[in-house]
Amino acid sequence: MALVVRNGGSIRSGLFTYLALIGILIIGLSFFDIVINYKTGNSAVFVRSFSLCFLGIYLFISNMIWFITKLLSKEKYVKNILFISNLKYTFGQSKNILFLISVLVSMTIFFCSLAASLLSVSQNFATQYNPYHIVYTEVLDKNKLTDKDLNSIIKNGETPLDSYKSMEFIYDSSADRMILSDEVLNSNLGSSIHVQKDHFINLFQVVMNDGYQHDLYEIKQLDIKTTTGSYKYVSQGQMTEVLFNRIPLAMSYVILNNSDYLKVKPEIDPINIGSIKLINFKDWYKTKGIFDKLSYELEKYNKDNTMTSARATSMFKPVSRINDYLQSKQGGSFILFLFSFIGVLFFLSSGVILHFKLLIEFEREKIKYKKLYKIGITEKEISMIISKELKVLFILPILIGTMVAIFYSYSMSVVMGKEMLAMKYSLILGLIYLGLQLAFYFIYKGFYIKRFYQIFNR
Repeated sequence: MALVVRNGGSIRSGLFTYLALIGILIIGLSFFDIVINYKTGNSAVFVRSFSLCFLGIYLFISNMIWFITKLLSKEKYVKNILFISNLKYTFGQSKNILFLISVLVSMTIFFCSLAASLLSVSQNFATQYNPYHIVYTEVLDKNKLTDKDLNSIIKNGETPLDSYKSMEFIYDSSADRMILSDEVLNSNLGSSIHVQKDHFINLFQVVMNDGYQHDLYEIKQLDIKTTTGSYKYVSQGQMTEVLFNRIPLAMSYVILNNSDYLKVKPEIDPINIGSIKLINFKDWYKTKGIFDKLSYELEKYNKDNTMTSARATSMFKPVSRINDYLQSKQGGSFILFLFSFIGVLFFLSSGVILHFKLLIEFEREKIKYKKLYKIGITEKEISMIISKELKVLFILPILIGTMVAIFYSYSMSVVMGKEMLAMKYSLILGLIYLGLQLAFYFIYKGFYIKRFYQIFNR
């Protein structure tokens, strides 16, 4: 009969060990999945990988103690048999709680680190998407400020003017397309673009590693309708580079050879020939007041002198580096605050959950340790066993959650080229979380063990 029991225990131990190994393999598979398949905007991979990872974590936590037992030598197993036996019971009763805390910690650190990363790179992206400090378009009889009015706005600003350029373009209203000359771009922007005659280049003004998905649809043939007919051009390819700030007026940009541009221009309605105003200042951080005043004056001019609609008002707004920077910074700060607040709630919740779990099990533990105390185990030995058990309950889910958050922060920040920054924030947040949990552990351990001492000394 004893042989049957031992064999049954051995089979069960082996089964739990294999389940823990399966959990580790599933976690590895989830990591491999997101590394290989994740692309910007592919939320399906993100959800699938996280789901696999959490399934693996649950299996591992549920069977971890059996797995660790297999790794211990016989001497270490015998030496810690009471502690191991307690953990086997504890993990059986607490696996759902430990899993839940691990998930909460990983998600909190992950989203907080991403928000902190976005907040840190907000200036970089504002600069990359806005090579010029303030830009606006003058076309379709909109935004026709006089030089005197523009100079008045600039002179009354907090920072002096550094440079001012006006770059001509043709606006194709049928496709919300801006048509540019290669020579005009080169002379104003210092670029070296060359378009062959009877060809055009698709210009995509995007930063590919900004963390967003970009669907770059390259048109193969360009048909420019004029007052006398139309001109057809063949694509020379595409160019992905931010040459100047993106204009709300234009959905797409094409670049023509200058001779082709000059041939088309006379046959275009003059109202569709406009200019892009490119303005730089000594200190772009101080351009908020100038931008707001310019926006007000342009909107006022359009209302007073042209027919306007809500769409037209938004299309002809100026764009600026400072505005993009402040908007992204504000959004990042709000998200960081939100997830930090949620993180604090999760931390308090996990502490409350553990407290009530231990409180509920206190009566059973009290009886067990009282019997052990009577047969000769010392208070010091009991204190060490309880400390080890509490340490596992308090610290293990934090370590698991932090490791998961660090990996996913790294993987999902690769598309932005900021993976090390995200890892750094995840590690810092994980250490903060661990520090708070350790402080809670030491305080609670003293309170919890003291209750046992009161029982022993009665």
